[in-house]
Amino acid sequence: MLEVYSTSEWFFFALFIAGVVTLAVTLYIEYRMMQQRVFAEIAEELGLRFSYLSFGLPQRLGFLYQLDRGRSRVATNIISGVYKGFQVYVFDYRYVTGNKQDARKHYCSIAMLRHGQRLPEVRVYPPAHLEKFERIARFDRIEYHPPHEDFQKNFTVLTDNRDFAEKFLHPAMIEYLLRHPDMAVEAGGNWLCTTTAGGLVPEEVPRRLDQLIKILRIIPAPDSSFAELQARAEGAENIPSGF
Repeated sequence: MLEVYSTSEWFFFALFIAGVVTLAVTLYIEYRMMQQRVFAEIAEELGLRFSYLSFGLPQRLGFLYQLDRGRSRVATNIISGVYKGFQVYVFDYRYVTGNKQDARKHYCSIAMLRHGQRLPEVRVYPPAHLEKFERIARFDRIEYHPPHEDFQKNFTVLTDNRDFAEKFLHPAMIEYLLRHPDMAVEAGGNWLCTTTAGGLVPEEVPRRLDQLIKILRIIPAPDSSFAELQARAEGAENIPSGF
């Protein structure tokens, strides 16, 4: 039998729903504010700057493929400055692909280091990252297959210089990347970049930055200037070998 609720019962039910929604929104806002405070504290401890939101950063750094795909690009939780002698950025990044009917939002976290030396382009992607990219832009690169079966199963390598890619993926680099199977690496121009799926964890910021320095140390030096740069990286504070 269909029950009939009085006007007052509907009023209190609607009031309860409104209260639940208000509580959920309030808790979410408080969580975001608390997260921002933690990021700001981490940045201060590292001698870096924190800013919450930037639409311009992906455009300024769009020469990296990681930041040159999709639309509605925005960076959040941005930590930047000079870390152990190198200009760095680490931030959350989101963008949209597809049209209005099948739009898809993508989320990842990116760490970048500017070393100031020109390098050929090498991009190393695990399968999950490659599927998201859908070969939509600047994929007119050579697909290099290093002679390492496990590595070929776990990564795709794209490059504009096969000889450098072969040198770049020496045994120590391959071993390091296999220890981080969910991480994409992009080297080219005078930047080094790593990308992982999901949001940035505040406590992981130092590790993400130290990873960049670790990778920089083991890139094969194309000339004496880069070798001098690596010597400076070796002089940075010791980094745990597990990074």
